Amino acid sequence: MDILVVGASIGGLSTAVALGAQGHRLTVVEQAGGRRSGGVAIDVRGKALDTARAMGVYEDIYESRITENEAWEFVDGEGRTQASWRVAEQFYDSPDDVELLRDRLVEILAAHVPAGVEFRYDETLTGLSQDGSGVTATYSERAPERFDLVVGADGLHSTVRRLVFGPERDHLHHLGSYVGLVRGAYSLAGPGGTQIYNVPGRVMSVAGKSPEPVVMLAFRSPWLDYDYRDVDAQRRIVLSAFEGVSGWRVSDALAEVRTSGNFYFDSIAQVRMPGWSNGRVVLVGDAGYGPSFFSGMGSSLAMLGADLLAGELSAGGSVEAALSRYEQRMRPHVTEAQSMALDGMDLLFPQTQEAIDRRNAELNAIGRR
Repeated sequence: MDILVVGASIGGLSTAVALGAQGHRLTVVEQAGGRRSGGVAIDVRGKALDTARAMGVYEDIYESRITENEAWEFVDGEGRTQASWRVAEQFYDSPDDVELLRDRLVEILAAHVPAGVEFRYDETLTGLSQDGSGVTATYSERAPERFDLVVGADGLHSTVRRLVFGPERDHLHHLGSYVGLVRGAYSLAGPGGTQIYNVPGRVMSVAGKSPEPVVMLAFRSPWLDYDYRDVDAQRRIVLSAFEGVSGWRVSDALAEVRTSGNFYFDSIAQVRMPGWSNGRVVLVGDAGYGPSFFSGMGSSLAMLGADLLAGELSAGGSVEAALSRYEQRMRPHVTEAQSMALDGMDLLFPQTQEAIDRRNAELNAIGRR
């Protein structure tokens, strides 16, 4: 089949690996000028480990694993440890789960995409129209093209989802928080591990190595109407949310937010949809079922979804029937992953000082077992 994949990050690259291996003619389009970089360490967990093996990428993923950030220390305003959490023992599903840098996973997947797959960057999709036999894609600066199938793997703010399934607010379920990240925050470099500082409803963390320091500043908030392409406006949102917050190294972190060229910001949200296909258009990864930043499952779901989609398309029958089977097989994994997100938020930034103290006491009790 002639297949258009929209998005060239983890979901799109996983789709290109899985469908390209079956001999489909793939075109991958990406709005950015090249492969997107940024983000922090991500996990490949659970069923996605089998997917990685099937794609032939597991060994590279395993060899790229990060080991330094296994302990999280929760500190007070003076930097004194109040509680600790052994991530590998208390968070991961099994000892086989792997943490690695997002950019490294992108490199690994890109290296395993079959040679015949066409990549086009700086490509803006403007429309999708379909009939019973295919989908016509239109672009801002290219003639329309015809495909047998379109896969939207273009992330939380998916263009494909908006064009085919409706406005973002119909599907993006805000979880009441936002997160800002700074990569390469060397002014806050430490001995390793992750230190976390809380005030009610807000959290700052520093991952000291692996291989560059990363600062996170997250806060609870109702839905904010902002331009997710306006980085300066996003910096101002974070600075405003932490105005008046002192203690530990908050002032150093805010200085990094003001000046860093490696700043990322987004809502903590889930994509919740009753279905991920419409005719011959289907969604994979965050575009269809993003579980949120704090679930730790976004990359794993994207890889697993691409693999299940490829499996159902290879099983025969109509495209529409294959997409229906894909949804049925993927739904339990999405439901489970999305259920993890709120637990992660309660752990990382409780809303009151009493809840912070209770969290610390519970972690210390676990550590004594």
